[in-house]
Amino acid sequence: MNVTTNETRCGVPRCLGMDAPVDLLPLIPEHWLAFPEPSTLTHAGLGGLFLIITPVACIGNIAIIFLYCRCRRLQSSSNLLVMNLAMADLLMMSKAPIFIVNSFAQRPYTGRLGCEIYGFVSLVAGLSAIWFLTAISLDRYRVVRLSITPRMSSKSQPSSLQTRVVVWVVWVTSVVMATIPLLGWNRYVPEGVLSGCTVDYLSERWLDRSYVFLLLLVAWTVPMAAVLFSYMYIVFRVRRSREELRQLSNQHPAFSPPQRKTGTRVAMLVGLWAISWTPYALIVLVSVTFSNSVLTPLLSTMPSVFCKASACLNPYVYGLSLPAFKKELKRFLPKMVGYHGTSDRVKENDQPLPACLTTRFDHMGEHGPRCMPSSYILPSLAPVSLQRFMLPNGDIVLGTSYKEAKQKMAKKQKMLLVNTRAAPSRHTQRTLPSLLPLTSQV
Repeated sequence: MNVTTNETRCGVPRCLGMDAPVDLLPLIPEHWLAFPEPSTLTHAGLGGLFLIITPVACIGNIAIIFLYCRCRRLQSSSNLLVMNLAMADLLMMSKAPIFIVNSFAQRPYTGRLGCEIYGFVSLVAGLSAIWFLTAISLDRYRVVRLSITPRMSSKSQPSSLQTRVVVWVVWVTSVVMATIPLLGWNRYVPEGVLSGCTVDYLSERWLDRSYVFLLLLVAWTVPMAAVLFSYMYIVFRVRRSREELRQLSNQHPAFSPPQRKTGTRVAMLVGLWAISWTPYALIVLVSVTFSNSVLTPLLSTMPSVFCKASACLNPYVYGLSLPAFKKELKRFLPKMVGYHGTSDRVKENDQPLPACLTTRFDHMGEHGPRCMPSSYILPSLAPVSLQRFMLPNGDIVLGTSYKEAKQKMAKKQKMLLVNTRAAPSRHTQRTLPSLLPLTSQV
């Protein structure tokens, strides 16, 4: 039977949702049924985009998880947050096959059960990823704040127990928040072109909108404020130490203050976070505060694409860009990354020594200025010239390479030996002439 234009809600023969399974029709909001069905090119474009994003994201996140579990040197408290972020992003991409099948089928092929699974996994992965990103930013803020105080204590790095508690709280809270719509407070419904599902932010019921407002508060407003505060604090501290860094650069011409790189790195991290999650927040905010008429199916689907792009970029920005992960990755993939031999910044017996940096150089320790692992904060904070190296005898020496550090220590020991032999004895002066020939031979 032919369907005329007047018999459809959208005014064209083919409307959105006409081919949806019977059990899913009651869940489709009336707002989407008033739009014509998207073109085949639109569905194929979205499905093809997910086909590209999914393997790239899976490779990066699996690499992070593998390196963390395989290498004991990476199993620190900060890297534990990075590894759990990779798990959250990998969970987010696990539902991509449902979106791809629905896109190429040009209808919600998986039905109501597939929609609820998609929505539940999306909310668990999204909330956990947002909160782990927030925890990483607060962790870096904590390290910077405590490490620049006159007494750099062990409190600058959180204990493993504290980090594990944070990880458990994030996962449990995410699962609880995602289970609530299944129990009647809001629900999971198809959105946009009906290839994916999320919470019903188009509902006009106050009970449903209250849950949406709760998500806006705990999943965007508070995390966004925490991320901005943490990274702006780091930039402020780096700017405050400009004079100290300039004085150090005068003594070591190869050393350059990392302020500009730090600002660029912070802008990239904050921008990535905002671009990934702000579009979803804006769509939801418009739907619950203004008219829904401005929301089109394709416009409402794009925030989901940005979230998947975040899961694709996070492992490379927060994990594989760190020097520690790069080093271990080179160790496992020497041919692919062109790694040959060992670096000068490796001590004997192939034990790596991380580069260190402190934003203030007036905190003297037993072996000179105290410092913290630069990769623990921001990879761009590590200067490429001035490093600290531990020699086999336990001494810590500043230098641009391990070879230079050994030369400095040898020169220092040589000068010490010369001064010791040339110094007159407090008890007798008879030994002084006998030491002069030795001094001239050194």
